[in-house]
Amino acid sequence: MFHSKKILAELAKCRERNRKWTLFSSWNISRGVIHVIGYGSKRWLSDVTRWLNKEHFRNIEASNRIWRSTSNACTVCGDMTDPWLSPISIEKGAAKPMENCLPLLYHNYWHSEGFALLLNNGKTVEIRMKRRRYQPVLCGGPLPEPYRLDQLHFHWGPSNHQGSEHLVNGKRYAMEVQLIHCAEKYKSLDKACDYRKGIAVVAILLQASADVPLFEFEHVVSKLPLIKSPYMTASLNAEKAISWLRCRALNSGYYTYGGTLTYPLGGRDVIWIVYPDPIPVTPSQVAAFRNVLSPERTPITDNCMKLRNGKVEVKFCLPRGNVSTLPR
Repeated sequence: MFHSKKILAELAKCRERNRKWTLFSSWNISRGVIHVIGYGSKRWLSDVTRWLNKEHFRNIEASNRIWRSTSNACTVCGDMTDPWLSPISIEKGAAKPMENCLPLLYHNYWHSEGFALLLNNGKTVEIRMKRRRYQPVLCGGPLPEPYRLDQLHFHWGPSNHQGSEHLVNGKRYAMEVQLIHCAEKYKSLDKACDYRKGIAVVAILLQASADVPLFEFEHVVSKLPLIKSPYMTASLNAEKAISWLRCRALNSGYYTYGGTLTYPLGGRDVIWIVYPDPIPVTPSQVAAFRNVLSPERTPITDNCMKLRNGKVEVKFCLPRGNVSTLPR
């Protein structure tokens, strides 16, 4: 249950801490959802959301409600949506070539040390790496510094033609997997959210067009029945958990732009790297994700953020070759 007085008091404190970023904001609580009225910066909303998740809501279902209500826009009154919000529709003809395009370096990604944790968090399916001496690190390309992999999660929709958050040349794909990274100098994703370019996201599209299941991806799909209920977990082989992404991450061009996180809420000037060429999987592999249950015990059939119309500069990079390395 929501303790309205306590939440409203903390909202006021969050606004006071971020006064110079908050032009005008007010709120009310109705049916377990916070409605923000007026214009409040994303930094303020991120501050509010982090407090709700950390200090008040031990219940993930409640946290998801807050995320859903505050992530749609800075406002619920008027057309004042932040133009930097992701996801976007990427048009090939409008993208500018990136000068001095360097290859991306995928360091410590494709090996079997430790294990991977598969989690149904009530909103999506997550994969996190555990018990590794060397965490996966991404650098090069448009990144100003090394970024450490925090987690990767999936987005899907009600059909095989609508499930990706990003569109490429007006086309939406069956699924999208997003690899969330935070700059190595920050200890956590939560801390990185407070800084510009503290977060980098790699988005890879999946197309339901294959006749034969993608073998390595099947290692993930086969474990989905074990996490059908919300908050359930299962163990995966660390290498097989993400090795199916290697075919797209290596020797492939990508788009990049500055936006914000779509899930979890937070971040500012997030560096997005979107691979336009999808990985082919079978329709049955995509359908398996729609059997995962929400906290309301109903199937999660659509967990995509709505498309944004913000004007952002999109660049295209076609490096000579991306690089994969193992720890020395």
